[in-house]
Amino acid sequence: MKRLKILRIVFSVAFAVLLTLALLSHDPQQASWLGWTCRLQLLPAVLSLSAGVCLFWLAVTLFIGRIYCSTVCPLGVIQDLFGRIGKMLRRNRDGSLRLYRYSQAENRLRYVILGVVVICIMAGQMFLPEIIDPYFVFANLIDNLSGAVSDSMLGEVVLPGALGIAISAVTLVTVSALAFKNGRTFCNTICPVGSSLSVVSRISLLKLEIDPDLCTNCGRCEQECKASCINAKAHTIDYSRCVLCMNCTAACNDHAIRFSATRKRLSTPLMQQINRKVPQMTAGRPQQAVDASSTASDTRRS
Repeated sequence: MKRLKILRIVFSVAFAVLLTLALLSHDPQQASWLGWTCRLQLLPAVLSLSAGVCLFWLAVTLFIGRIYCSTVCPLGVIQDLFGRIGKMLRRNRDGSLRLYRYSQAENRLRYVILGVVVICIMAGQMFLPEIIDPYFVFANLIDNLSGAVSDSMLGEVVLPGALGIAISAVTLVTVSALAFKNGRTFCNTICPVGSSLSVVSRISLLKLEIDPDLCTNCGRCEQECKASCINAKAHTIDYSRCVLCMNCTAACNDHAIRFSATRKRLSTPLMQQINRKVPQMTAGRPQQAVDASSTASDTRRS
């Protein structure tokens, strides 16, 4: 299962490089060869009414979950980079590394933001969507930077370009800061694409599940989960927030986390306590609690 993480990282980095080259390219032939990386982005596909791309990601998410966020999202690689740096540098008071931990989903906040973005798009107001959508943030930054470089070489000064760079830079710094501190917070709280995919991923066919028969409760999966969606004590994964980074599968030495179409339960029931107090009823009213084990032994003797 560790190979899945390596494969995911290689694919996401390669895709980010190709997407960057496509955005920087001014050659129509090269742009057509790399243009598929731009056409695969979800929000541009929605805005251009590209039914094929939308149906493709709908089918993929229904099958396996939010793999879009960990493979083709341009801000995903940036968040993973700063999240890794933050994990290496952040320390607790005792000097130990500050690892990730499970947190409750901010469902109200993320779906309110998604609703506002949808309303803005329907009203034709694209300012908010363009400053929080991962593709537009990345594309605007690359476009403005490349435009500013070319204009400076020609001795021209373009103020709208400088303003665009400033807005994109602020968004990028905010996303990087959130990733440095808490991993994929932006994906699961602010990003409209992540919020929309979370609705579908809840009912995906295949999900990463924790096998309680194999789990030794070491907690490493929760400590490595950049989406903070793994509750190691309850052996549960919030699949609406899982971005399929595969950190948990790589961290689990017991091979207890794997894709499954069904929820795994304990095959052997846990032992029940035998010295617990149980109430008995006498004439319709509860009698003083007696020891369950002594009650059972009296029953056997009778």
